[in-house]
Amino acid sequence: MKRLSVLMLSLFVVGLFMTMSSCQKSTGPTNDMFSSTEFQLPVTDNTPSDIQDASETSEFMMLPPTGYSNEDCQFMGWNGSRDGRDGGRFGDMRNGRGQRLHLGMILRKLDLTQEQIDAVKLLLREHMDCVRTAMQRLRESERAILQSANQERRTIMQQAKEEGWTREQLKAALQELAQSTREELKNNPVRVEVCLAIKDCTKTLLDGIEALLLSTEQLEIWTSWRDSLPEIKCGNE
Repeated sequence: MKRLSVLMLSLFVVGLFMTMSSCQKSTGPTNDMFSSTEFQLPVTDNTPSDIQDASETSEFMMLPPTGYSNEDCQFMGWNGSRDGRDGGRFGDMRNGRGQRLHLGMILRKLDLTQEQIDAVKLLLREHMDCVRTAMQRLRESERAILQSANQERRTIMQQAKEEGWTREQLKAALQELAQSTREELKNNPVRVEVCLAIKDCTKTLLDGIEALLLSTEQLEIWTSWRDSLPEIKCGNE
Protein backbone atom coordinates (compact mmCIF):
# COMPACT_ATOMS: atom_id res chain seq x y z
CA MET A 1 0.00 0.00 0.00
CA LYS A 2 2.85 2.35 0.87
CA ARG A 3 4.59 1.62 -2.45
CA LEU A 4 1.31 2.29 -4.30
CA SER A 5 0.88 5.65 -2.56
CA VAL A 6 4.43 6.67 -3.42
CA LEU A 7 3.89 5.64 -7.06
CA MET A 8 0.66 7.64 -7.35
CA LEU A 9 2.33 10.66 -5.78
CA SER A 10 5.25 10.37 -8.22
CA LEU A 11 2.88 10.18 -11.19
CA PHE A 12 1.00 13.25 -9.93
CA VAL A 13 4.20 15.28 -9.58
CA VAL A 14 5.37 14.27 -13.08
CA GLY A 15 1.98 15.15 -14.55
CA LEU A 16 1.99 18.52 -12.80
CA PHE A 17 5.49 19.26 -14.06
CA MET A 18 4.54 18.38 -17.63
CA THR A 19 1.45 20.59 -17.43
CA MET A 20 3.46 23.54 -16.12
CA SER A 21 6.11 23.03 -18.80
CA SER A 22 3.43 22.90 -21.48
CA CYS A 23 1.92 26.16 -20.23
CA GLN A 24 5.28 27.88 -20.21
CA LYS A 25 6.06 26.79 -23.77
CA SER A 26 2.74 28.08 -25.15
CA THR A 27 3.53 31.51 -26.54
CA GLY A 28 0.96 31.80 -29.36
CA PRO A 29 -2.50 33.46 -29.19
CA THR A 30 -5.12 31.59 -27.18
CA ASN A 31 -8.74 30.99 -28.08
CA ASP A 32 -9.88 32.69 -24.88
CA MET A 33 -8.92 36.12 -26.20
CA PHE A 34 -11.65 35.91 -28.83
CA SER A 35 -14.33 36.11 -26.14
CA SER A 36 -13.34 39.73 -25.56
CA THR A 37 -15.81 42.46 -26.43
CA GLU A 38 -13.15 44.10 -28.61
CA PHE A 39 -14.10 41.52 -31.26
CA GLN A 40 -17.77 42.50 -31.01
CA LEU A 41 -19.17 44.80 -33.65
CA PRO A 42 -21.24 47.76 -32.46
CA VAL A 43 -25.00 47.90 -32.87
CA THR A 44 -25.86 48.88 -36.45
CA ASP A 45 -29.44 50.05 -36.18
CA ASN A 46 -30.83 53.14 -37.91
CA THR A 47 -33.97 53.25 -35.75
CA PRO A 48 -35.26 56.83 -35.53
CA SER A 49 -35.08 58.72 -32.27
CA ASP A 50 -38.14 59.11 -30.13
CA ILE A 51 -39.19 62.51 -28.81
CA GLN A 52 -40.53 64.00 -25.63
CA ASP A 53 -43.70 65.85 -26.56
CA ALA A 54 -43.79 69.62 -26.39
CA SER A 55 -46.12 71.45 -24.05
CA GLU A 56 -47.03 75.02 -23.12
CA THR A 57 -43.83 75.27 -21.10
CA SER A 58 -41.34 72.95 -22.82
CA GLU A 59 -40.00 72.24 -26.29
CA PHE A 60 -39.58 68.90 -28.08
CA MET A 61 -36.55 66.93 -26.92
CA MET A 62 -34.82 63.94 -28.53
CA LEU A 63 -34.97 60.61 -26.69
CA PRO A 64 -33.52 57.19 -27.46
CA PRO A 65 -36.17 54.53 -28.15
CA THR A 66 -36.36 51.88 -25.44
CA GLY A 67 -34.47 48.64 -25.86
CA TYR A 68 -30.84 49.73 -26.10
CA SER A 69 -28.12 49.47 -23.48
CA ASN A 70 -26.43 52.58 -22.12
CA GLU A 71 -23.33 51.83 -24.19
CA ASP A 72 -25.41 51.39 -27.35
CA CYS A 73 -27.10 54.74 -26.77
CA GLN A 74 -23.83 56.58 -26.40
CA PHE A 75 -22.31 54.92 -29.47
CA MET A 76 -25.32 55.73 -31.64
CA GLY A 77 -25.25 59.43 -30.80
CA TRP A 78 -27.85 59.74 -28.05
CA ASN A 79 -26.25 61.98 -25.47
CA GLY A 80 -28.52 62.50 -22.48
CA SER A 81 -26.92 65.73 -21.28
CA ARG A 82 -27.46 67.37 -24.65
CA ASP A 83 -30.73 65.72 -25.64
CA GLY A 84 -32.41 66.11 -22.28
CA ARG A 85 -32.92 62.63 -20.90
CA ASP A 86 -32.15 62.09 -17.22
CA GLY A 87 -28.79 63.82 -17.27
CA GLY A 88 -27.27 61.26 -19.61
CA ARG A 89 -28.37 58.14 -17.70
CA PHE A 90 -30.60 55.77 -19.68
CA GLY A 91 -31.82 53.75 -16.73
CA ASP A 92 -34.82 52.12 -18.39
CA MET A 93 -32.94 50.76 -21.39
CA ARG A 94 -33.02 47.03 -22.04
CA ASN A 95 -30.16 45.14 -23.67
CA GLY A 96 -30.55 43.26 -26.90
CA ARG A 97 -31.96 45.68 -29.44
CA GLY A 98 -30.15 46.33 -32.67
CA GLN A 99 -27.98 44.18 -34.94
CA ARG A 100 -24.90 42.89 -33.15
CA LEU A 101 -22.23 40.55 -34.51
CA HIS A 102 -19.41 38.97 -32.52
CA LEU A 103 -16.47 37.80 -34.62
CA GLY A 104 -14.94 35.69 -31.86
CA MET A 105 -16.50 32.42 -33.00
CA ILE A 106 -15.23 32.63 -36.58
CA LEU A 107 -11.83 34.10 -35.64
CA ARG A 108 -11.31 31.26 -33.20
CA LYS A 109 -11.67 28.74 -36.05
CA LEU A 110 -9.13 30.42 -38.32
CA ASP A 111 -5.99 29.65 -36.27
CA LEU A 112 -4.67 33.17 -36.84
CA THR A 113 -1.14 34.30 -36.14
CA GLN A 114 -0.56 37.11 -33.67
CA GLU A 115 0.24 39.44 -36.56
CA GLN A 116 -3.11 38.64 -38.17
CA ILE A 117 -4.94 39.19 -34.88
CA ASP A 118 -3.30 42.59 -34.41
CA ALA A 119 -4.31 43.55 -37.96
CA VAL A 120 -7.92 42.46 -37.28
CA LYS A 121 -8.01 44.63 -34.16
CA LEU A 122 -6.91 47.63 -36.21
CA LEU A 123 -9.62 46.93 -38.79
CA LEU A 124 -12.21 46.72 -36.01
CA ARG A 125 -11.18 50.10 -34.61
CA GLU A 126 -11.49 51.63 -38.07
CA HIS A 127 -14.91 49.99 -38.42
CA MET A 128 -16.06 51.54 -35.13
CA ASP A 129 -15.05 54.98 -36.37
CA CYS A 130 -16.84 54.38 -39.68
CA VAL A 131 -20.12 53.38 -38.01
CA ARG A 132 -19.91 56.14 -35.41
CA THR A 133 -19.55 58.76 -38.15
CA ALA A 134 -22.66 57.44 -39.91
CA MET A 135 -24.66 57.43 -36.67
CA GLN A 136 -23.64 60.98 -35.88
CA ARG A 137 -24.85 62.07 -39.30
CA LEU A 138 -28.26 60.52 -38.63
CA ARG A 139 -28.62 62.21 -35.24
CA GLU A 140 -27.64 65.59 -36.67
CA SER A 141 -30.35 65.25 -39.31
CA GLU A 142 -32.85 64.43 -36.56
CA ARG A 143 -31.79 67.43 -34.50
CA ALA A 144 -32.49 69.59 -37.53
CA ILE A 145 -36.00 68.10 -37.71
CA LEU A 146 -36.58 68.86 -34.03
CA GLN A 147 -35.25 72.38 -34.44
CA SER A 148 -37.85 72.96 -37.16
CA ALA A 149 -40.58 71.42 -34.99
CA ASN A 150 -39.69 73.67 -32.08
CA GLN A 151 -39.85 76.70 -34.36
CA GLU A 152 -43.33 75.58 -35.42
CA ARG A 153 -44.26 75.19 -31.75
CA ARG A 154 -43.26 78.80 -31.09
CA THR A 155 -45.45 79.90 -34.01
CA ILE A 156 -48.40 77.94 -32.57
CA MET A 157 -47.85 79.45 -29.13
CA GLN A 158 -47.86 82.96 -30.58
CA GLN A 159 -50.98 82.27 -32.64
CA ALA A 160 -52.75 80.80 -29.60
CA LYS A 161 -51.95 83.93 -27.60
CA GLU A 162 -53.09 86.34 -30.29
CA GLU A 163 -56.32 84.49 -31.04
CA GLY A 164 -57.20 83.54 -27.48
CA TRP A 165 -57.19 79.75 -27.91
CA THR A 166 -58.47 77.55 -25.14
CA ARG A 167 -56.06 75.19 -23.42
CA GLU A 168 -57.74 72.27 -25.18
CA GLN A 169 -57.19 73.88 -28.59
CA LEU A 170 -53.53 74.47 -27.84
CA LYS A 171 -53.06 70.94 -26.55
CA ALA A 172 -54.63 69.48 -29.70
CA ALA A 173 -52.40 71.59 -31.96
CA LEU A 174 -49.26 70.50 -30.10
CA GLN A 175 -50.30 66.84 -30.23
CA GLU A 176 -50.82 67.12 -33.97
CA LEU A 177 -47.37 68.67 -34.32
CA ALA A 178 -45.84 65.86 -32.25
CA GLN A 179 -47.44 63.24 -34.47
CA SER A 180 -46.23 64.87 -37.68
CA THR A 181 -42.72 65.23 -36.20
CA ARG A 182 -42.57 61.52 -35.37
CA GLU A 183 -43.65 60.73 -38.92
CA GLU A 184 -40.92 62.98 -40.28
CA LEU A 185 -38.32 61.21 -38.12
CA LYS A 186 -39.59 57.84 -39.32
CA ASN A 187 -39.54 58.86 -43.00
CA ASN A 188 -36.23 60.72 -42.75
CA PRO A 189 -34.32 59.81 -45.98
CA VAL A 190 -31.01 60.03 -44.12
CA ARG A 191 -31.99 56.82 -42.30
CA VAL A 192 -31.69 54.85 -45.56
CA GLU A 193 -28.47 56.63 -46.49
CA VAL A 194 -26.97 55.77 -43.11
CA CYS A 195 -28.09 52.15 -43.38
CA LEU A 196 -26.26 51.90 -46.71
CA ALA A 197 -23.20 53.62 -45.23
CA ILE A 198 -23.09 51.14 -42.35
CA LYS A 199 -23.33 48.24 -44.81
CA ASP A 200 -20.32 49.69 -46.62
CA CYS A 201 -18.47 49.95 -43.29
CA THR A 202 -19.14 46.28 -42.60
CA LYS A 203 -18.14 45.20 -46.11
CA THR A 204 -14.86 47.08 -45.77
CA LEU A 205 -14.19 45.32 -42.48
CA LEU A 206 -14.98 41.83 -43.78
CA ASP A 207 -13.04 42.40 -47.01
CA GLY A 208 -10.09 43.58 -44.94
CA ILE A 209 -10.12 40.49 -42.73
CA GLU A 210 -10.43 38.25 -45.76
CA ALA A 211 -7.38 39.88 -47.33
CA LEU A 212 -5.33 38.90 -44.27
CA LEU A 213 -6.02 35.18 -44.63
CA LEU A 214 -3.09 33.20 -45.99
CA SER A 215 -4.18 29.61 -46.43
CA THR A 216 -6.83 27.92 -48.54
CA GLU A 217 -8.26 26.35 -45.39
CA GLN A 218 -8.67 29.76 -43.73
CA LEU A 219 -10.38 31.16 -46.81
CA GLU A 220 -12.77 28.22 -47.05
CA ILE A 221 -13.81 28.54 -43.40
CA TRP A 222 -14.20 32.31 -43.70
CA THR A 223 -16.14 32.23 -46.98
CA SER A 224 -18.57 29.62 -45.66
CA TRP A 225 -19.26 31.75 -42.58
CA ARG A 226 -19.52 35.01 -44.50
CA ASP A 227 -21.98 33.54 -47.00
CA SER A 228 -24.23 32.53 -44.08
CA LEU A 229 -24.66 36.10 -42.82
CA PRO A 230 -28.16 37.55 -43.30
CA GLU A 231 -28.64 40.32 -45.84
CA ILE A 232 -29.58 43.66 -44.31
CA LYS A 233 -32.14 45.56 -46.36
CA CYS A 234 -32.11 49.34 -46.53
CA GLY A 235 -35.32 50.94 -47.70
CA ASN A 236 -36.31 49.88 -51.20
CA GLU A 237 -32.92 48.53 -52.34
